[in-house]
Amino acid sequence: MATAELDGTLIATTTKGRLVEGNVYFPASDVRTELLSSSPLTTLCPWKGIARYRHLTTEGRVVKNAAWTYPVPLPFAWFVRDRLAFELGSGVTITYR
Repeated sequence: MATAELDGTLIATTTKGRLVEGNVYFPASDVRTELLSSSPLTTLCPWKGIARYRHLTTEGRVVKNAAWTYPVPLPFAWFVRDRLAFELGSGVTITYR
């Protein structure tokens, strides 16, 4: 089981989380995507591909670039498709058991 919270607001909960490089990737269907909005930021991972970032808004607080996803991951990382991970330094608390 994995959860993501910000300031007591539950953002995601899943029994299908994938731990990759120290980050929990949540299925998009298990994330409150209404709390996320698009960011122009992208980054490149040599084995996962291009990450697209999302801002997180809860109770009037906006955390820029708090989450990312790989909409079209490279072949070795296809298992992260349709999943989101949260930046650990953003204030989001991740619990993974």
